Amino acid sequence: MQKLTQKWAVIAPLEKVTDGDIFYYTDFPLHITLAGVFAVDLEGAELAQALADSLRDQHAIRVTSHQKDWFGPNKDVGVMKIIMSQNLMNLYNTIHNGLLSLGAVFNEPQYEGEGYLAHATDQKSAVLKPQEHVVIDSIALVDLFPNNDGYQRKIFKTITLSSADQKYQA
Repeated sequence: MQKLTQKWAVIAPLEKVTDGDIFYYTDFPLHITLAGVFAVDLEGAELAQALADSLRDQHAIRVTSHQKDWFGPNKDVGVMKIIMSQNLMNLYNTIHNGLLSLGAVFNEPQYEGEGYLAHATDQKSAVLKPQEHVVIDSIALVDLFPNNDGYQRKIFKTITLSSADQKYQA
């Protein structure tokens, strides 16, 4: 049996989530992953504060879905690719570079940095359609090992992005 240890992820939730929400790993809310599974030598509160500090001046952004694709070793995980706008790339880089500066170690580094492909994995609760516009107005730090259970997920901390006078950056 594989030993499971504390891991984190950072997502842009596309469904309402609240700090403290716990769900089974197969019941994830619809989201765009902004930092895949990683470990870092910080407590959750320190990590959440560092993330919030790095996003202090970040405005909400609007993104557009592009086309359906299939990921995974067997190409059996349905996803909707997201058009990579400059604002989305800036948001991703802020988070990614901030985590690297904190010493984050990613489980699958080939999908981070230049290997990052913005997408929303199809979920039981919702899927994106091609050319759908969604607003990223918050970022959530997800505890992938709450209560020492690697099969549960917990929204550890949600960070609300500023609205820039209700005009979302495209």
